[in-house]
Amino acid sequence: MNHFSKNIFNILIISFLAFFLYSYQIFKKTIIEINPEFRSIEIFIDSDFQSVNKLNEKINQYDDFVSYSYIDNSYDIKVYNSLKQKSVKELYLYENLFKQSSVESLMKSMIDKQLANDFDKYSNLILRFVDFLYNYISNSSCSEELGQDLINELVLLKKYNCPERYKIVVKSNKKYLNQFEFQYQYEKFFTYLNTFDIMKISTNKIKFYNKFLYQKYNNKNDIDIEYKECVLCFSDNIVDIKNSFNALDQMSVVYESESILDYVMINEVERDKYKLINRILINSSNYNDFSNDGNLNFSLFINLLKDFENLIFSNKILINESFSYKIKLIIDFFENDSSGFEYYYNLSENYNKVIGDHIRYIANTEKFTQDRLSLFILNNYFKNEKYVSKLFINQDDLRLINAAFKYSIIKSNN
Repeated sequence: MNHFSKNIFNILIISFLAFFLYSYQIFKKTIIEINPEFRSIEIFIDSDFQSVNKLNEKINQYDDFVSYSYIDNSYDIKVYNSLKQKSVKELYLYENLFKQSSVESLMKSMIDKQLANDFDKYSNLILRFVDFLYNYISNSSCSEELGQDLINELVLLKKYNCPERYKIVVKSNKKYLNQFEFQYQYEKFFTYLNTFDIMKISTNKIKFYNKFLYQKYNNKNDIDIEYKECVLCFSDNIVDIKNSFNALDQMSVVYESESILDYVMINEVERDKYKLINRILINSSNYNDFSNDGNLNFSLFINLLKDFENLIFSNKILINESFSYKIKLIIDFFENDSSGFEYYYNLSENYNKVIGDHIRYIANTEKFTQDRLSLFILNNYFKNEKYVSKLFINQDDLRLINAAFKYSIIKSNN
């Protein structure tokens, strides 16, 4: 080998080693040295609690990758606190929405508010209702608790995910010497999971907060998966969290968040809110029983859907190509499909059946405090004497988060 060839060979070797070391350092930052929060994996399951509990026990036994796992009940707490988190103006709206116990009365209240030009700020309710119906007629394995799901959809204003009944959260704080050990244990863990029949249910979903984990799983499996990029923000106390969120709102930043504020109340329920929530509670004792078939009004339901369609097409806030398509599909289904009346009956009967008990559950004025949270949930949002908040936000607005929060943020792709 001549001198020139040796130089080329040496340059190639050095380049290869440099690239390898660079890739390894990037991987370490992405996985090995990443904040454990970004290694969290959430498994959504449509099954009975006994089976879910058994799966959770099996996951906890796999200690080569899993630090611990738990069945998450945080959704129930959010529902329990939902009305207390509303403004006085919003509570007047919900008082009107839940005046009576039929689906038709709920729809009519939304339409009346909109026609009175008093609903622009809360038009999201109509869109959520349309989304709910669209998912309902599109999913053959929908929840048997349709009425409760609908109420939760409207009071939480969160996306309706029909098939998912339980969520297991998997935490991995394990230390690994290198990327190969980590990758081996990670893949071995999911091989272990897939040996259980429950993991093969088609309605399952798995959520990741780290892109590497997401892509690695995506390359090997067909289960419905989701990746959510987020940043971690730190605060000294709950009041600081509230102030930081207020600062983001004042800067008109669009974001979603997960924090301890989703579960606890900072202050006692103020007087006006207290009175309105109690009025909603008292009214729930006067609901009529619509279980008799003679009380069903399918034609009114269809006409109200058409009123929704007119609102969507005539209102610049509501008009949206996706929702225009969805409402047309919904009307066509209930009017022309052979199953239309059956779907209407199931929804109407179940809503009337559960609304009394469910409104009495959420129309409470109790101050939910930190000491009532399970240690699992508390550990998600309070670590090393700091409160941790997850923010899902446009990357262009990251500098605004730094301005709103006292401490430096941590990005999931670091």
